[in-house]
Amino acid sequence: QEKMYMEFPNAQIVLGDEDIEGWLSDEADLKKIGTETIEGYKCDKYEVNYKDPDRQAMGSSVIWIAQKLNFPIRGVTEDEDGKVTVTYTNIKEGPQDKALFEIPKDYQKFAF
Repeated sequence: QEKMYMEFPNAQIVLGDEDIEGWLSDEADLKKIGTETIEGYKCDKYEVNYKDPDRQAMGSSVIWIAQKLNFPIRGVTEDEDGKVTVTYTNIKEGPQDKALFEIPKDYQKFAF
């Protein structure tokens, strides 16, 4: 198992952002396709169709936005090489210790 991390210097998404759907709609067309419970949170499920041709080439995506958190807690992306699923687990609401955001020394930065 590789130990890597990625940086998103221009990321604007903030947990609890009042208009996450509006923020996402700047980059993609969202189509609500259902409601499901993920990790104990009631989520709105969306099909994501990116507007940028480079992002379109990365395949199709589905995200689940937790209604209580107003934050995506699951995402699935699928292309010709396969499927990647990311699910946030063990969610702890409230202030977090800064140490949680320190990159472990044995991790390498992922470069595209």
